[in-house]
Amino acid sequence: MFIAFKKNESAKRFNFFPASLFVCRLLLFQIAYMQNIGCLDSESQYYDPSSDIGNFSGIVEGGSTCNQYGWNGNYIGINLEYYYLNTMIFNIGNEMFFGDNQFYIDAINIPTNCNSGVALVYVVTEQNLADGNEWTFQTDISWPFIPINTTWSINACECNDQIDCDNICSGTNQNCIDCYEGDLNDDELVNIIDVIHLVECILNESCTECADINLDTEISILDIILLVDFILNWSEGCQDPSACNYDINANESCQNCCEYESSFFDCNNNCLIDENQDDICDNIPYEEFFIGMELSQAEKDLFIINAIRFEEICLNNLHHLKNPLWTIHETGTWPIYYHVENWIGSISEQAITNLTNQYELIANDWLSSLQDYDSEAPAEVAVKVFGFTFNEGVNLDQSFLSSYNDYPLVTNYNLTNEQSPWEIRFIDNNEIFDQNWYEIVDFLDLYVSDNRQDLDQSTQFFPNSWSNYSHPESINMFVTKFWHKITWDAVAQRQYLKIGGQITDYETGDANYTVFAHEMGHCLFLDDIYDIGKYPDGQELISIMNNSPYISDFDKFLLRIVWKSQKEN
Repeated sequence: MFIAFKKNESAKRFNFFPASLFVCRLLLFQIAYMQNIGCLDSESQYYDPSSDIGNFSGIVEGGSTCNQYGWNGNYIGINLEYYYLNTMIFNIGNEMFFGDNQFYIDAINIPTNCNSGVALVYVVTEQNLADGNEWTFQTDISWPFIPINTTWSINACECNDQIDCDNICSGTNQNCIDCYEGDLNDDELVNIIDVIHLVECILNESCTECADINLDTEISILDIILLVDFILNWSEGCQDPSACNYDINANESCQNCCEYESSFFDCNNNCLIDENQDDICDNIPYEEFFIGMELSQAEKDLFIINAIRFEEICLNNLHHLKNPLWTIHETGTWPIYYHVENWIGSISEQAITNLTNQYELIANDWLSSLQDYDSEAPAEVAVKVFGFTFNEGVNLDQSFLSSYNDYPLVTNYNLTNEQSPWEIRFIDNNEIFDQNWYEIVDFLDLYVSDNRQDLDQSTQFFPNSWSNYSHPESINMFVTKFWHKITWDAVAQRQYLKIGGQITDYETGDANYTVFAHEMGHCLFLDDIYDIGKYPDGQELISIMNNSPYISDFDKFLLRIVWKSQKEN
């Protein structure tokens, strides 16, 4: 792009050149400009009808060592340099959006602690609560989690002044206001029409300073030649000298087109890592799992390095076993049963229904990108409840008893191990299964046949007999024990998901999403990426199996690998 033109009132010499020599050669190239930010409210005194967009915007950033995945309170980090450049838009009381969340600016602070490196925007949910004091925050609200890279925006009309050529409120760069780079007819395009305009103004001796394309204070044939060359030879390309496809002749940087040397191959596509010496570069088998993901080469390399490690220490030992993904593929369901060791208050219908709904929501979050990879993969799941097991001392609300009175129910249970309280048999030969969940290949080979007879006599069962029992959800087996106690104990395998200490409201059954989703990842065979002993290269990965609060691209990438293994083995 040309630099902004200088204004010069000195006398100019006008040299004439026939337009016909150039017009016949021109193509109708149209050059897009940087979008101009301005107020689009026609009733505002700062209304700017020539603006392209009506909002200032940026992305949420994490602190230097804290909140590196996002923010879950009354303050949110944004780019510090942007704040210093555009302080005039961050006035107390200004409306500010973070994604779909609407807030009002309460205060601004530049931290020096572990949140350093960002400007902290303190927010409130009602404009009349914005008082400029970061310490008088709202206490009657559950603040949403705002992940990094969330887009924030402020209406440009909040700038009570002119917005300059650098899109700075009250900025001083006005070079673009009256004159665009080669846009001589002010239509925001640079093309053949501008050349005609330049030739005509030279012939008519009516050129303004905008026609001085080469900034030599003279308007002549040289300006026409430069403008024509600009239009005919304009090119986009990679302008990063460190990239493999660096284009020294590019006039403008392309969007996301630079290609870089990988950990696995160089700029000439020569393989750098082939550990098994099969003449296939070690990254190639993993490329299929990136479908639909927009990642840099460095991010892809990091994903693959840790996926190789995941397969070596985890998946290769489990590939012969079917996990809930396979059950979902075959039946569209994930059957679970509840095992509650203890509970605060009485268990209500609302709490159980809410927990089941959360289980289904998180399961579908995990499944959300599988079909982008494989159309045969499960797209969604319905969680079905097989039954309930309550240890001695757990109290049941009447609402629970009324809603779930037809489900298998075990009370006064006194075991806290992985076994279930029911007798389970193989479908094909009716032999009793010993409840060694680590050896059984596919839970679809099993069914519940009766109540166990080896439990304490105080244990009570419904139904007492299974010979004529009809299940309300038409299932005869479970896959995963959904296990809870009030002290911290969060752990999972394919056969159980334990979220001890993670229910945040025992009346409603609300649970900690992050821990719930992390442990469900284990049910699906994913591993703890935060374990530096196992994953020394994984500490910078954004992953719910690491320290991220949400299911990320890396998690979906690994789940695609697991799904392929489930499907092929």
